[in-house]
Amino acid sequence: RLFNTGQVDPNFGNTGTAIVDFGDPALLRDIGILSNGNIVSCGYVELDYTGACEYGQTKIAVAMLNASGQPDMQFDDDGWLTARFNTCNDEAYCLLVQPDNQILIGAGGGNFSALNPHHYQVIRYTPTGQRDNSFGENGIATAEFNEYYNYPHTLAFQPSGMAIMSGRSSNYYYGRLTFYTTRISTGVNPDDLLQDNTVQVTQNMVWTFDNTLFTQLPDEYPFAATIYNMSGQSLGKFEINDTGASVSLNGLPPAIYVINLVGQYTRYVKTVVVTPDK
Repeated sequence: RLFNTGQVDPNFGNTGTAIVDFGDPALLRDIGILSNGNIVSCGYVELDYTGACEYGQTKIAVAMLNASGQPDMQFDDDGWLTARFNTCNDEAYCLLVQPDNQILIGAGGGNFSALNPHHYQVIRYTPTGQRDNSFGENGIATAEFNEYYNYPHTLAFQPSGMAIMSGRSSNYYYGRLTFYTTRISTGVNPDDLLQDNTVQVTQNMVWTFDNTLFTQLPDEYPFAATIYNMSGQSLGKFEINDTGASVSLNGLPPAIYVINLVGQYTRYVKTVVVTPDK
């Protein structure tokens, strides 16, 4: 964690960095913030190869830290959990925190064979790391796309309170690559999504590369964007009018900034880092 001056906050985690030890090599892909300031992240843990899983094994990994960067011991008793659902390769790709702090995890998994194609799953966990059995079947919603590989990329709320998940489905053997969007019933009250304190903090729908802001937002354009410095001063405004838009940030001095994007129904907040020109 960094201060608004760009310096490491030594009071966060261990001298500024929080490390979660899953006991095996791990990769975390997405992050979300609960209303109490807790930080949830998801990804996967790598396991040893076995004869039944000739291309390796992975498990879904979810970790919860408190606002100070320490493991939240109320989350599955030790601050993290792993899960696998009868497949060789289960990985979490994205997450979405509901207004009631329940956590939706978008995951893909399966064996690398035509008889056992990859599938996608949405798993709902409580803030304490328990699967919510009122969601889907035993806390899991599953769908097959009849391809070898199905990878969810992002989760977002619709104004109705339904969640949408998009990703890609591919079959490298036959050269097929398709993109999909699936809608999932969550039971979220639509009014809760319109409250000022409901902010979606996202990595997958807004990202930066080489000092350029890229977006892949829901279809409720235009999005009004305001960029702030870490002192809270507004430095400028612009509009994003179509999907896949990109905006150069090269005119800004190297520093950390916050971009606030407001659509008709949803609001996104993204922290970006502008680096010196190469």
